[in-house]
Amino acid sequence: MSSATFLKRQSVLLKPGATEAEKRVTVLVFNDQTDGISSKDLNGLAALTFNPKPAEEIFLILTDALDPQQHTWQTILKAVIVVDHLVRFGAERCVDHSWAILRRIESLAQYNSAMVKTAFGLVGGRDNGLPVRERAGPLASMLNDPSAIREARAAIQERQGAIVPDVGAADYIPKAQEQAVTSTPDARAFGSVAGTNLAAKFDLSQVISLSLSLYIYII
Repeated sequence: MSSATFLKRQSVLLKPGATEAEKRVTVLVFNDQTDGISSKDLNGLAALTFNPKPAEEIFLILTDALDPQQHTWQTILKAVIVVDHLVRFGAERCVDHSWAILRRIESLAQYNSAMVKTAFGLVGGRDNGLPVRERAGPLASMLNDPSAIREARAAIQERQGAIVPDVGAADYIPKAQEQAVTSTPDARAFGSVAGTNLAAKFDLSQVISLSLSLYIYII
């Protein structure tokens, strides 16, 4: 693990008052020893986004992790993977949060790790950016097409009866506790204005009782 990645990871994990959402996404994304994330961990994060505050916390860390001048290609790749999964499986507010960082995701479709400029000049060496480009390009295309997002989420709902992945009850809070989401304004407002809420008709008990046969989006 690079020193920069380790320091960023520790700065969050050791921060007084760091929340469970911040710790979870930090452990998954800031880890150069692997370039993948298990479906179980991805679904755990998706479940947390049905509470607005953890969703905001998760995307603040993801936004930072997507900065190519600050982080390694492994961190960037895992951040893109997480964003893609949350757009498909998370609360609809995840689409709004992802739209807010769309320009950054679009720029990663041309990411070249060897050409990144830092305060010390070009990183140089081998280009390890291909996996990032292969993930960021399709994600950017989907985010630029709201109908594609709705089709992807509707297909998941049709297959498994809900948009929510199968995770533990501890990852959810009752709807009565949920507050209005505060995020960057966007005229499309996927989760709050435009279109039909694909998860609204499922109450907490139905979400928690989802069977293990739910389709899991494999990274």
